[in-house]
Amino acid sequence: MNYAYFLVYFVFHMLLLHRLTNDVLFGVTEAMLISIFVYMRFMMTIEATLPNHSVQNCARCQKMTPQHYVHCDKCGRCMSVERTHYDFVEACVEPSLFTRFIYMARIMVALNIVCCCVYILVSPFAGTALVAVHIYVLKSTYISVPRNIYVH
Repeated sequence: MNYAYFLVYFVFHMLLLHRLTNDVLFGVTEAMLISIFVYMRFMMTIEATLPNHSVQNCARCQKMTPQHYVHCDKCGRCMSVERTHYDFVEACVEPSLFTRFIYMARIMVALNIVCCCVYILVSPFAGTALVAVHIYVLKSTYISVPRNIYVH
């Protein structure tokens, strides 16, 4: 499961529960969390510009890059050696930023599980099915393995 599927999942869940429960507070809270989720993904992929005191030529893309940059085969771009490629966000990001991003995603899924547990009181079958889907999505966030950009 990658970032795009996660975003569709959150939007679909927000619309579904808003349609089933007509709870405006939940819809606004979920919309704010989705916007924070998108913002975190955007900020995670921004790379700071470094003063180009010394540059090197990338053998793969033939571009001039600062020293200590390597070419990522998955992204097709030159990245700093501190960054690691994660298939979940489909980009090379710093591991600490990716950890924060995954924790935010897990908190959002946990919030959805709590909301569905409350919804079980109204509709036991639909609420239980939604909780099962949320647990599957939560489990899928633990499978992501960082890829080493040095491996060809």
